Amino acid sequence: MSFESKIEKFAELTVKTGLNVQKGQLVIINASVEHVPQIRTFVEAAYNAGAGEVIVNWADPICGLMTMLNADEEALKLHPQWEFDKARDYQKRGCAVINILSSDPRLMENVDSGRIGRIEKAHAEAMKGNEDIKNYTAKNEGQWCIISFPNPRWAKMVFPYCSKQNVGRYLLYVPYH
Repeated sequence: MSFESKIEKFAELTVKTGLNVQKGQLVIINASVEHVPQIRTFVEAAYNAGAGEVIVNWADPICGLMTMLNADEEALKLHPQWEFDKARDYQKRGCAVINILSSDPRLMENVDSGRIGRIEKAHAEAMKGNEDIKNYTAKNEGQWCIISFPNPRWAKMVFPYCSKQNVGRYLLYVPYH
């Protein structure tokens, strides 16, 4: 079975079993830009399972790092109301959420930990009065699923002998071999 076929099977398993997508349901996928081809497979799997709409919220960890290192700290502490409103809108529509994580354990190692702590504290304060958003997944009020994909930087730590071009693909391939 090819690598692409294995990703298709993984996407189908995630969408049908992990998320249990229903006909006409809104599906939200939160994912990294580092995995665009694989995420497209998940979008297709969601539509094949009957999703009425699939929305992908992209994140770029490298841009996030640049922001954490360079942006004004006060700006980073802001959590605009429209972000809460968007999440509530999705939840009112009965969305199912897939969080596709792709963390790099060393990404923020050069960011001042005090700065990170102050920003996290501000975000926690912003969540007060907005617990309903977190409860949608934390208290299983909605459908959700978390999966993880390796990124090349993380994979290189696990398989240092692999070339940079192949290491991420190799690490994704290993669990399905």
